[in-house]
Amino acid sequence: MAPITKIAVIIVSYNNSKQILQCLDSLSSIKLAPNCNLKIIIVDNNSQDECVTKLRQKYPQLQIITNFRNVGFAAGVNQGVKKALHHHAQAVLLLNPDTVVPANLLDKLLKANADIAAPVIKFKRQDQWWYDFGGKINQYLGKTYHLEYRNIEYGIKNMELPDYLSGCCLLIRSNVFQKIGYLNEKYFLYFEDVDFCLRARQACLTLKVVPDALITHHLVSTRRKSTFQNYQLIKSNLLFINDYVIWYLRPLAYIYWLARAVKILAKW
Repeated sequence: MAPITKIAVIIVSYNNSKQILQCLDSLSSIKLAPNCNLKIIIVDNNSQDECVTKLRQKYPQLQIITNFRNVGFAAGVNQGVKKALHHHAQAVLLLNPDTVVPANLLDKLLKANADIAAPVIKFKRQDQWWYDFGGKINQYLGKTYHLEYRNIEYGIKNMELPDYLSGCCLLIRSNVFQKIGYLNEKYFLYFEDVDFCLRARQACLTLKVVPDALITHHLVSTRRKSTFQNYQLIKSNLLFINDYVIWYLRPLAYIYWLARAVKILAKW
């Protein structure tokens, strides 16, 4: 593959003022090859926590796209990607605002020589560190699940080829967008990364988890999803079933979806 010298980091923010500053602090330590250029683009979905103000105060050189409403994660990413490609970025790094990245992240991901590369994602669940190696899909139910392990060495030793990579952190070469288009904006939140990776696989593009690249995702495991988030999860799952489950298996998938929706609603 051709060497990458122009990279854009795309971060979609929505009321993440504290986390995104930590993320940018870690990005400021990223090691780059001598001829490599890194541009950071923030897309803010109408945050109400003074996120944009704080960003401009600490990082006045940042390019920030401000939306006057929450347009969703996929649409926000697409805004940033289009801006990056307009400035001739050869690859984009999609990154969640509540992540912290190591200095060697880009070097590790670029060496994978994949069309789409992702690190192992380290996160806490009930005070226990877990490691995410991408996800798998149950083709009968339209159900997705992550390949998660408590021990990273065990995860590396037993690595499976994932069906999709987490949108938490993805290094995507520009040729991917040219070949399959952008993220599907009908997935307002959730499943947009699954859909994107499946379209990439259908186009014979390469996806890889890079086991020696590791980022930290500061999930708040004790915080329950909001009503809006749960609604989007249920809606996106149904859209995914309609898009990817073969027609004669959809009745079974709808039963699973309905049972899951009832379970989620019961917790509200």
